[in-house]
Amino acid sequence: MSSLKPPTPAEPPSKKLVTPWLRRNEHGALETRSGIELESALAALNVATPFYLYDAEFLRARARAFRQSLEQALNPRRVQLYYAVKANDRQQVMRELFSQGYGADVVTIHEAHAAHRAGCAYANMVFSGVGKTEDEISQALACGIGRIHLESEEEFDMIAGRVEDHAASSSKLAVGIRINPNIEAGGHEYISTGKKSDKFGVSLAQADSILARAMAIPRFHVDTIALHIGSQIDSLERFATAFGFLSTYIESCQKRGFSISRAGLGGGLAAQYDAQATAPPSFEAFARTIQEAFQHSAIDSIALEPGRCLTANSGILVTRVTRIKNTLIKENHQNKNYFWIILDAAMNDLIRPALYGATHQIQSFKLDTGRLADKKHHVHADWVGPICESADRFKHHDVTLLPEIGAWIALESAGAYGAVLASLYNGRALPAELMHDNGNFRVIRHALTRDQLSALCEDNPTSDNTPNDIPNSTPNSTSDRVPLTAHPPNSKQYLRQHS
Repeated sequence: MSSLKPPTPAEPPSKKLVTPWLRRNEHGALETRSGIELESALAALNVATPFYLYDAEFLRARARAFRQSLEQALNPRRVQLYYAVKANDRQQVMRELFSQGYGADVVTIHEAHAAHRAGCAYANMVFSGVGKTEDEISQALACGIGRIHLESEEEFDMIAGRVEDHAASSSKLAVGIRINPNIEAGGHEYISTGKKSDKFGVSLAQADSILARAMAIPRFHVDTIALHIGSQIDSLERFATAFGFLSTYIESCQKRGFSISRAGLGGGLAAQYDAQATAPPSFEAFARTIQEAFQHSAIDSIALEPGRCLTANSGILVTRVTRIKNTLIKENHQNKNYFWIILDAAMNDLIRPALYGATHQIQSFKLDTGRLADKKHHVHADWVGPICESADRFKHHDVTLLPEIGAWIALESAGAYGAVLASLYNGRALPAELMHDNGNFRVIRHALTRDQLSALCEDNPTSDNTPNDIPNSTPNSTSDRVPLTAHPPNSKQYLRQHS
């Protein structure tokens, strides 16, 4: 009898979903909550994998729940919500959130124009970001963007030199100052934004200087102090520390005569990626944390900029198994099977695992189908893409069943920082994107065709890439390099569109 014992699976494939709008039927197949079997419905659309699939009703319900939790806890203060467009800038995704009364938090002028096309008024936007260019500031002032959050004294100088030229004689520019509280967010270092070593925000001494200088500019109205310490934060204690710090500083500003009536809390609330892990804080618990931090504050309104917590679980990345590669690896004088399950999705489609070491649950569309990998033991398996990088790995599992070639696979929690970070690396087209809404599936962005992808590799495929409805845009400026995010009839229009 063999002395080998089956290895304990460190990360067994989860059968429990973290996608609330999906479930498994009695046959183990993925289906929508309304009972539509996913594989047959998607196969009928004849859309090549990989592609993203979002659920519109989940987006609407999630946005409503977030708003209701905050308004109930913070009443009678005014709650202002701005969707962080960087999380997912698809037009239809934004439309669903704007339909629930959200504004837009943008970090480039093109995000602002894309949000406007999706139905958000410029006046209901916050323009954040540490690197706004002169051209972007000019466009923002011309468009009438609702407010600008400053992140440096240098940015203050740049805006102060232009506000007189753009503002109407009777109007003032609403301004916020983002402070850096030097507080750890607790997640990956790449998504930390609130430490002294991070590039974001200003020190309290710099904020004091900006406040004093702004008083000498009649058309500047600094009414907001803001912060944002990071992303995917699952600790209410860290939020409480940050919000308490902000409340104390705002009180200090008010005592010195500055008219601060608004607190900007940023975003950062975690989403669920792993069914086996502790669930992130609820919206209700998050709202109570805010209420406790500001219960004695004299501010009138509180603004938040949620992104990931609204959209992450709205989307999955749909892919299929291309090949299964097998080799024997000798460990402790024993030969062990090692498998690579190669998908047609890759790190250019979903870069989060390669960039952050992030984990996305992998779900087969049909459970318990496939071939037995080993009669006695679990075997080591990596789920990987075809990109020429060893980092192109989505997850490691110890498995007993290997999927069939061509099997449909879902990577969960892909609705935030998924498609927006996709690239053309290795000559791969950007993935298509689909929306499900109450039993109906439709393509909201098609993948590039072979001809369109080839055209993008040519020198200067188009110079006519400035949208016609953008006030005071400067052709060929840096900010007019439009992201490749639209479904085009041809490559020239593809380059010209925003989303």
